[in-house]
Amino acid sequence: MSARARSRGMDRRRLALLLVALVAASAGAAYAVYQIGQINMQWRVESPATMSPATVSLNMGVIYIGSAATGGFRGVATLVVVHRTDIGVSLSGYGGLSSLAVTVRLVSGAGPRATVYSATVSSSSNTTVISGVAPGTYEVDVNYTAQAGDAPASGTASLSLYVP
Repeated sequence: MSARARSRGMDRRRLALLLVALVAASAGAAYAVYQIGQINMQWRVESPATMSPATVSLNMGVIYIGSAATGGFRGVATLVVVHRTDIGVSLSGYGGLSSLAVTVRLVSGAGPRATVYSATVSSSSNTTVISGVAPGTYEVDVNYTAQAGDAPASGTASLSLYVP
């Protein structure tokens, strides 16, 4: 047998041994993964604030052409903040009014130790953010000033509180 034939035979044996080693390593790894198992990491993303009731209807009443009206509603909803967060406020749908300004107050507690956050949105600046609202339970108060337009109209102004 020539040296060349012996070399080919050795190469085939090495290749066969390498193939057997790879198959054994793969089977061992698969066996190890099966034996070790898996770790499940469950999670859920939630809003850091919720308002109850989620939808509130407030009646601003009749405003006569060319006149202004002011009013306020205390404790229209409860806002629960579980993690310090920003609360966005936006105003829309006030057609027929020449101007509308709405102040939202978040009040926790009473007296001089009350925690109060406040923001105003208007027809000239219809979005704002109340920054860094601390965890707690807040009463939501709404105050408004509206100026009627020059033609009869009706509608519903929509004030949204949201987590930006």
